[in-house]
Order: sequence, then structure tokens, then C-alpha cells
Amino acid sequence: MFLPTLACDCNGWSNRCRFNEQLYQERGRGGECLDCEGNRDGPNCERCRINHFFSPIQDAFGRTPCEACNCDPTGSRNLQCSPEGQCECKPGVTGPKCDQCEANYWNFGSLGCQSCGCYPDGSANNNPNCDTMTGDCYCKQNVEGQRCDRCKAGHFHIDKGNEFGCTPCFCYGHTSECDLSGGFTQTVIRSDFSRSSEDWTSKEDQQDLPLKYDGINKYIGVQSSGYSSGPAYFLAPPGYLGDQRASYNQDLKFKLRINDVGPRPSVEDVIIEGGGAKTTRITLSITDQNNPQPSYEMQDYTYRLHENPEFGWSPRLSSKDFMAILANITGVMIRGTYVNHGVGFLDEIRLGSAQRGGSGSPATWIERCNCPEGYQGQFCQLCQQGYHHNSGGPFARCIPCSCNGHADICDAETGECACRDNTSGHNCERCKKGYYGNALAGNPDDCQPCPCPDGGACMEIYGNPESPICIECPIGRRGPRCELCEDGYFGDPMGRLGPVRPCLKCDCNNNVDSNAIGNCNSTTGECLRCIDNTDGFNCERCKSGFFGDALALKKPGDPPSCQPCQCYPVGTNHNDETFLPICNGFTGDCSCKPHVVGRDCDKCADGYFNLDSGIGCEACNCDTIGSFNASCHVQTGQCHCREGVTGPRCDMCLPYHFGFSQDGCKPCDCDPTGSTDLQCDLITGQCPCRDKVEGRQCDRCMENTRTKDTGGYGEKICEPCDDCYNLIEDATNEHRRNLAALDNLLQQIAENPEPVGGDFEYQLRQLQVTVKSTLADARINSQNEEGGTLRDRLENLRIKLEKVINLIMEADQEVQDAKNQGSEAQRDMMMAKDIVERAREGLKLAQRQLDTQGQEALRRAQERSKKFGEESEKMTAIAREARTLADGQVEDANEISSIARQAYDKSTEAYNLARDALEQQHRTANQITVLEVQIGDMGDKLRTVQSLASQTLRDSTEAYNEALNIYQQANSLEIPEVDNAQLEDQTVKVSKESKRIQDDATRLLYENGQLLTEAQDRRVQLEDLLRRADAQQRQIDEQLAEIDSFESEVSENEETARAAMENINDIENMIREAEEKTAKARNDMVGADISAKLALNVATDAQNIAGEASERAANISSQSEITLEQANGLADSARSLATKLAETKEVVESKEEIATEDEQAAILALSKANEAQQKAARANQKLAQAKKELEEIAAILSRVVEPEPGLLEELARRVEEAEEQFQAEDLDQRLKDLVSAKQRQTASVRDLERELNYLREESENIQAIRDSLPDFCPKSNELCLEDQC
Repeated sequence: MFLPTLACDCNGWSNRCRFNEQLYQERGRGGECLDCEGNRDGPNCERCRINHFFSPIQDAFGRTPCEACNCDPTGSRNLQCSPEGQCECKPGVTGPKCDQCEANYWNFGSLGCQSCGCYPDGSANNNPNCDTMTGDCYCKQNVEGQRCDRCKAGHFHIDKGNEFGCTPCFCYGHTSECDLSGGFTQTVIRSDFSRSSEDWTSKEDQQDLPLKYDGINKYIGVQSSGYSSGPAYFLAPPGYLGDQRASYNQDLKFKLRINDVGPRPSVEDVIIEGGGAKTTRITLSITDQNNPQPSYEMQDYTYRLHENPEFGWSPRLSSKDFMAILANITGVMIRGTYVNHGVGFLDEIRLGSAQRGGSGSPATWIERCNCPEGYQGQFCQLCQQGYHHNSGGPFARCIPCSCNGHADICDAETGECACRDNTSGHNCERCKKGYYGNALAGNPDDCQPCPCPDGGACMEIYGNPESPICIECPIGRRGPRCELCEDGYFGDPMGRLGPVRPCLKCDCNNNVDSNAIGNCNSTTGECLRCIDNTDGFNCERCKSGFFGDALALKKPGDPPSCQPCQCYPVGTNHNDETFLPICNGFTGDCSCKPHVVGRDCDKCADGYFNLDSGIGCEACNCDTIGSFNASCHVQTGQCHCREGVTGPRCDMCLPYHFGFSQDGCKPCDCDPTGSTDLQCDLITGQCPCRDKVEGRQCDRCMENTRTKDTGGYGEKICEPCDDCYNLIEDATNEHRRNLAALDNLLQQIAENPEPVGGDFEYQLRQLQVTVKSTLADARINSQNEEGGTLRDRLENLRIKLEKVINLIMEADQEVQDAKNQGSEAQRDMMMAKDIVERAREGLKLAQRQLDTQGQEALRRAQERSKKFGEESEKMTAIAREARTLADGQVEDANEISSIARQAYDKSTEAYNLARDALEQQHRTANQITVLEVQIGDMGDKLRTVQSLASQTLRDSTEAYNEALNIYQQANSLEIPEVDNAQLEDQTVKVSKESKRIQDDATRLLYENGQLLTEAQDRRVQLEDLLRRADAQQRQIDEQLAEIDSFESEVSENEETARAAMENINDIENMIREAEEKTAKARNDMVGADISAKLALNVATDAQNIAGEASERAANISSQSEITLEQANGLADSARSLATKLAETKEVVESKEEIATEDEQAAILALSKANEAQQKAARANQKLAQAKKELEEIAAILSRVVEPEPGLLEELARRVEEAEEQFQAEDLDQRLKDLVSAKQRQTASVRDLERELNYLREESENIQAIRDSLPDFCPKSNELCLEDQC
């Protein structure tokens, strides 16, 4: 039966079709479309092919094609998608094609995607999400780990409310490991100004401003003065200052408004100051952190206290540096004004913080540090027992107590050890008083008791047979065992020379120099170095040539009790041994030569002269009649003659004098106009008169004659008087006779007294009348030619006499001035002699000190220097003694130099005084010359007066002669003649004496110069000691070089650490080598430490000898200790790095084992894959054969119209065989196995990628550790912030 041919119904998607009987039987239509386009399928191309869906987009012909679902076979439950094209995804898979993991899922595989398991609190924005390829979660800034479930190194506690996840560990920079501290609750430090300004203040340009408090609106305000360029600030009270670490990552909030127009913000609107040793300031602009610009309205401002750059704090700091500021806030300032004369108001200040205890919400940002060894306290702010802060304060490192094994604990701040084992010192570096030994050895029995009396201290000197040497003997004792008496003491404390006698202080009556040595005999107590001119066993008396009370009490500054005897050398007897003048040691009276008297033997006895003869004084032999006394001039021997007497022995009258007697010689006073010669008779004194001139002085005309007026010129001429004068002459003669009779009568009465008769009274009255009459006549007759009376003439004479007296007084005053000047000159001469004598004594004392103390100091210095050269390894003790000797040498040299200078000064002073005395003598001579001129003038005046009144002339001459005698006695000078030659001789003597003193001073200076040269040689030896100290310094420098090499080794270890990520085996070898070198360096540092301490002790003692060397040694010791600490820190870091690398090695080894297993599994999988590939190839071959067989069967069936008998059976057999071959290959199972193997391989690869990422993280951590290691050796232990070290 034949069916009709129908058109293909392919819905426009195909032009080919065929008849399908089965379809026909099922649907009544047998047409089956072939080769449907547009991914269509079905008998009529009415549906999409398998794993396709209807496209929402029509093609160009308006048809709706189908698109491939393209469902990911790994992520889809099946390959067929929904009509909308959405594939059905496996768990955790998303996307239209199921080709990616959902959010928070990863590890895309045959079972879908695995959950990332991100910890929400540690995930960014608290939203769990991860990388779908690696499974790594997206963490907050301070969180790490694949699941964001742990804090980064140096941080603690994942906090949901912390946008950074974890809080940095502060711990004062001592550790980066810490945990959350419980017991703290949230709190707020606030100021609402409800009652007062709450101690807020304000300032402008460091000047305080008045703060305004508004009690109604409850806020504070401030107004700018306008006189400065800076704005006004509000200053927070103490409640906001100090330790505010609890405010880290919290908010500072306040309300602010201003009454200004056009505010101009700056970068310093909000200021916080604080920090450790160095104050640091962080600032913000008022508009930072999205805050508004100030305006007339009260606005809220919020600022986060965090170092993250997004918050804008300037300068940018690390978390530790930022928290260091909060740990010690010294000031919080909020800008109040923004224009000149501006006004600002502040209110509602709040600062987030935390407090211990309380009832608020828990504070989850307070740390509890896991302190490293040596630290303790919640924040590692304290040191454990056995440690101390190296520079004080919680920021300083805690270093082990350095107690040399003699203490377990020390002061936590100063590091001073609590010493035991009989040690002392800051580091128990020395034995305590009364013990000796090497405390640096570190053994309990290092210090042994000193074999010294009263538990005194001692010092051990190696190589010295008397070691240990006592260094703190009881007062008055010395010696290695205090067996000798100290200088200034005497006795025998150990009974070496007999009975035991304690050391007693030498009794030298304070007449020795307490600073000198060898003042007394240490055995007998005899004083050997008496000073202040004393002598005797106990310096109890003045030495020869000195006098005074040597036992008198003296105060500082008092002159010596024994003063030089002021003996005049020429007039004093001298000691035959010492050649010193002999004087009484108590009274100072000198022992004089014959006929020399005076306390100082400085003058001749009365009647003697010529003191400078050297054998005593010679007799004056003055005439007993012509001299006032038996004395004479002390130098010339001129006797003191009476008036008018002359001659060396006063045995003759002066010219124009007469009458040699005990009253002296009287002047002739011959009137030059009435005498023919001025020389009168030596016996009677009568002058030779001219004609008609009479009188002893030839000064009047004979009676009845008168002086002729010659105008005052020429000889006296007497001419007869008028005749009337004869009557007067007669009356005068009568009066003379009466007076003579009266005189005879009185003489008779006196010589022959008789009883008075009755007529006696009558005769007496008659006599009185006669006398009165005679007197009246005499008065009448006494008037001169000018009519003047005798009274008038006497009055005129008196006036003239007063004038003469005044002239004499002036002469006396001038003579007294000359006398005073002569006395001053004599005192100057005596002072010069005294200075010369003191200079001699000073020079002698200097010589004695040079001979005794200098030699002794030199000997001791040589001995100590020799010992020092032999025992350089024990420089401490020897340097101390060398220092003492050097000080003694310097003191001796200074003392000698001072004495020499004093001697030189005294000699110079003596020279100057002598020169002044010489000049004074010249001035005196000049004044005497002037006086001579004045005396000559005065003589002229006297001669003028003499012509008026000869008697007045005699009086003035007598006064003048007396003045000359006084002047001669006081000044040994002749007036008006001056012995200038003698003065010049004395001046030459003084000059020669000064020159001799100057030469002596120069000679002593030369000798002292030799001693100073020897002292300089001692200094050279001390400089040798300094060079040896420098040698010790070079040894320390070599040790520092070893430390530097250790630093280079650490640097090499750092390079090795960088290569550790590439070669684990090399890392292990390098760490092992680093540990060995670290151990070796540690051992070396122990020796270096001991050497450094020894060098420090040596340098400390040597400091007294050479200050600069000591400072350098001390600096080196300090630097070596710092380097030691830093090396220990590097060693700790190296050990930490070794531990970290060891852990890394273990992890790597485990991963290597896993990798080995994975490698074996991979090899097995590869072999299986190869086998599967071979099987697949065979299967493919069989499938190809089966397919070919089926195609041949299909071709046969397509050509068969009528099947031949048996054909269908043959075809069925062949189909069955092909099906059997297909089933025999079990391709479905093999395909499933291959898919499973692929998934396992993918999982292994991802596991290896995760391990690789983990290793990468460990490498980064190790790199961070390496970066944290210092690559230099700091030379200063100053505190610094983390990023500024």
C-alpha cells in the first residue's frame, strides 16, 4: 500500500523531511523534518534541540530560533536550561550558565561551590564576601586569613564595630602581641557647661584670653582681641589630658558656632599635643572628615582619633606614634575664632573613652599585652624583677640588671642593684668597704674581708707582696696594714720598734704648714718643718734672729707670732754658726756691740758715734764746758755745742763771739758803724770802737755827743751836743751818784743786817721820795729827739720783734717739714730692708722645700711609675696612686712656683721701695736746697732787723741755731750745708742691694725652672699612662669592630632571609649558621662586656690624670654597653626569626610530604589517565567501528524498499554486536571516572594554590620581620616614635 506524498511541515526551519512510520502510527503524520535550522528539533522543528532554549530575539525572517544553553557541565545539575535560558545550578553556583560561584562561595567544581565561611565581623563592611577563584575573603584593613578570622600581626580582637577590624597593639612599643583585656566598659568624657565653664580656658598667640560663660544658654565663648595675627583657641581642662589611649579610634565631638562673616579655616583648627620625650602635635582643619564650615548656627562636629589617612590628621603617623601621643596628651585646642575680632561659642564636648569596671557596654579596644621577657604590666609598662628601664619611663626598654652575679634584682628605673656577697656600687662592680677582691668575676666569694684595723677598706694589687693594701686606715695611721703613723702623727701602732704606742698627732703648736709633708718625725714626734720663724722640738720657741711668743694662739690671716728681730746688722753681735744677728727670742732685744744701744742696736750710746764702723761706737770726747752734753752727731761725731761755741769737740768760740764758758760764747754784736772790727775781745767781749764811740758793742756815742746824720751810710760819727745838754749831763751824773749810793746802801743792808732804828722809816720814806723824783726826772729826760718816750721805742721794738718771731716760726715749720720728710725717707729705707729680709727668708724656705718635698715626691713618683709600667693589667689601683703623686707634684710645683713668684715680687717691691727711697732722698735734698735759699732770705731779713734792734737779732739767732741743732739730731743733716755725697753713697748701697736681691731671685727662678723641668718629666710619664689608656681604648675599638662584623653578619642573615622563600634548605643552613654565630657573638660580648667594664674602671681612674682620655673611655664603655644591648636585641630578633623559619620549615616539610603524596597521586593519575587515554582511544576506535557499522546499516536501510529475507536479521545482529561492543567498553562509567578524576585533580590544584598562598603570606610575614630588624647600630638610646627611629 502506498501513502500519498505530503509537503514537509517544518515550520519554516527545514526543507527536508522523511517519512517515519512509527511517528505516523503515533501521530497520524509520518513526516519527520530533517536538518532543522536555528537549533530547532522535533518532527516539525517545533521545539529546540536538547540543551537549547527559545531565543528572545527573532532572526531576520521573523522567526524565533533557539540558542544553546551552554550550561557549564561542572556547575549545572544538567545541561538543559529553562525556557528563559537559565541553567539549573548546583549548590553555591550562580549565573545564567551556572559558571560561577555565588557570593561567599568558591571552589567551583562538580559538586558545586564551597562556602567561603568568611567571618562577618572581620569582613569588609561586615559583609562576608570572597574571591570565587581562591576562596580568600575580603577582609577589613587590620584583618587577615582566608576567612578573615584572625587579626594581622601586631593587632588584637576582631570587632564588628571597628571599621578596621582589629586594634593595633601599643604596649609602649615593647611587643606586638596582645589580646583583648576584659573588665573595661565604654564611657564618655563630656563637658556640657550646665553649671560652669568646667575649667576650660582660652588663649590667643600664647596669651591668655578671658573666657565667657553663658549661664543661660549653657555654653562658653571667646572673642579675639584683634591685636595679634593668630586666632583664639578653646583649651581643654585636665580631664581631657594625660593618658587617653582609651580614646583611640573613638570620636571627639562638639558643637560650635561663630558670629563671623567669611570664616577662613586652616590646617590647625583642631590641635592635639602630646607624646613621649619629644612633644608631637597633630592637627586637623575644621572641615575635615566631612564636617561643615562654621556659621551662625550651632553645628555638630565629629572627628575620629585614628591615624588612617582618610581622617586627615597631619602629619601622618604610624599607629604606634599616634597612640603614643594619646598616651600622654599635654593639650587639646579647638579654634574658636576665624576672623579678626571674631567671636566663637563651644558646647557639648564629648570624647569617647573606656573605664575599668562600670555598667556600660564592654569596651573592646583595650589591650592586654603579652609581654616579652623582662616586661610586665597590662601594657608592658613595667619591668620584671631582674630588669630595669635603660633610660627611665614606660617607653624605655627593659634590660637585664647588670649586677655581675651579685644580685638578682635592681631598681626598676635606675637599675641600681641590691648587692649581696659583700659587694657595692651601682652594678655591684666593686667590693664594699672593708672587703677586697674582683667583684666582676661573679662568684659569691669574690670579696674577702680586708686585713685592716676597724674594718677599714683595702685594695688588691696583683704582684705586690704586701697586697691587699689598706686604703682607709684609722686617723693618723698609714701603710699596707696601717702599721705606720701617717704624716703629721707619731707613734708605733704595731709595736715594731718597741711597746705599742698609738699614733698621736704631732704637737707643733700650729707652727707647721698643714699642707706640707714630713712636718715631724713619725716615731719620736719631733717637729722637723717649723714655719713662721719658729724652732724647737715642738716648734715652741722662735728661731735665732726672731722673737715673739711661738705658743700664742693665732687665727687665720694673723701675722706670724715670731717676727724678725729688727737688729741693725752693723751694731749687733752675730751668731758664729748661723751668722744671724743675736737677739732675745721673747722680747726681741738685740745683743749690741760696744757702746751701741737701742732695742735694735741701731744707735750709739750718748757720748759715742760712728755706728757703721762695725766694731761698735767711738767716743765723742766733747768738751764739757762748750757742749750741752757728752753726745755728738751719730755719723760725723760733731758735738752739740753751746751757743756761740764751735769745733768738733765744742772747745772754741765761733768767730765774732767771746766769753767761752758753760753758758757758751756770747756774740760780739759789734756795731759795724761804730766798730773798727767785728771781732771783739775773747775774754771781755769789748769791741774796738771808733773815735768818740763807746759801749762794749761800740753802739753809742759818748756822753755829751750825738750821732751825726749821715743818711744811713758810712761810719758812725759822733759830734758834740749843744751846750744845754751839759745841764742834763750834770743831772744825770747826779742821779747816777744817788743810785750808786742807794745801791751801796742796799748792799750794806744785805751784807750787814742791823736792828732797825726809829729813824729807819724816815730814811726809807726819804729814799722813796728820792727814787720817785729820780724816776720822774728820768722819764722827762728819756724822751728822744722826735719827742717819743722810751715806752714808745720799746713798743716799736716789740712790733718788730713779733715780725722776727713770725719769720722764725715759718722757718721752724719748714725745718719740721724737712724733718718729717727725712723721717719718711728713713722709714722707707727700713721697710726696704724688711722686705729684702722677708724675700731672703722666702727664698730659703723655697730652697728647703725643693730639697725635701720635691725629692721625696720625685722618688715616690718614680717608684709608682715603675710599678705602673710593670703591672699595667691592674691600672685601676696604680692609676689612683699615680694620680695622687701627680697631684702632689703639681701642688709642690705650684707651691714652689708661688714661692718663687713671691720672692720675685718681694725683690721687685724692695727694688721699687729702694728706688722710691732714692727719689725721696733726692726730693729731700731739693727741699733742703730750697730751704737754704729761704734761710738765706730770712738771714737778710734778720740782718735788716738787726740794724733796728740788736737784741731781737740775738734772740732770733739763738732760736735759729736751736732749730738747726734739732734738725741735725733728727736727720743727721747739716744745715744749711747738706752732705750730698753721703746720700749718694747710701743710694748706691741700696741700689746694689736691690740688684743683688734681683740676681738671687733670678738664680732661684732658674733653679725652680730645673725643678719644673723635672715636674714636666713626670708629666711625660703621666702622658705615657694616657697612651696606655689609649691602648685600652684601641682594644675596645677592636671589640667594637667585632660587634660591627656581627652587625654585618646580621645583615647577611637578612639577605639570607630574603632568599629563604626560594630555597628552604638554604634557609635552614643559614639559620643554623646564624645561630652559631649569634652564640659565638654572645660569648664574645660577654668578654667584651667584662673588658668594657674593666676599661671603664681604668678610664674612670685615669680621668683624674687625663680628663679627655677618661671621657673618651667612658663614651666607649657606654657605647659598648648600648651596642651589647642592641646586639642582644639583634640576637633575640635572629632567634625569633630562626623560630619563625623553623615553623615555616615544618610547614614546608609537611607541605613537601603532601606535595610528594600529590606527586605520587599525580603520577598514578597520569598513568591512569594514560591508560584511560589508551582505553579511550580503543573505545574511540570501537565507537568509530560501531558508528561505521551503524552508518552502513542505516545506508542499507535507506536503500531498501523491500527487505530481502534475512537482511533485517543480519542488520539486527550487527546492531546488537555494535551495542555489545559499546557496552563492553563501558564508556559511561569511564566517562564518569574521568570526570571524577578531573574534579579531584582540580581540587588538588586548588589545594596547592592555597598552600602556595599560605606560603606567600608566611614569606610576607618573614619579610616584615626582616624589615623590622634595624640595619644599623643606633648610637643613642633616645626614645623615638616608631617611624622616626
